[in-house]
Amino acid sequence: MPAGLTDAVAIAAGDYFHSVALRSDGTVAAWGDNTYGQSTLPEGLSNVVAVAAGRFFSLALKSDGQLLAWGNNDYGQAQVLAGLTNVAAFAAGGFHTL
Repeated sequence: MPAGLTDAVAIAAGDYFHSVALRSDGTVAAWGDNTYGQSTLPEGLSNVVAVAAGRFFSLALKSDGQLLAWGNNDYGQAQVLAGLTNVAAFAAGGFHTL
């Protein structure tokens, strides 16, 4: 876990040694394996209300209903559908996103 990580309100553990945590201020921390960029946060990531982690990818839901994904996309699991808005719930599987 990153030194100084405080105020975590949610955490998600990926299937391949990476984790993401949501802080109370809407920012995210990620750590662990980064072979596919799953622990490298998108630039400017803020206003997050939920996080999830899959096998080699990570997800974040912003307060405006926008879903963001990063990391491995071999099966389309980190490709958010064009025009997808007002997301209220989501989940990360091993190689898929719901």
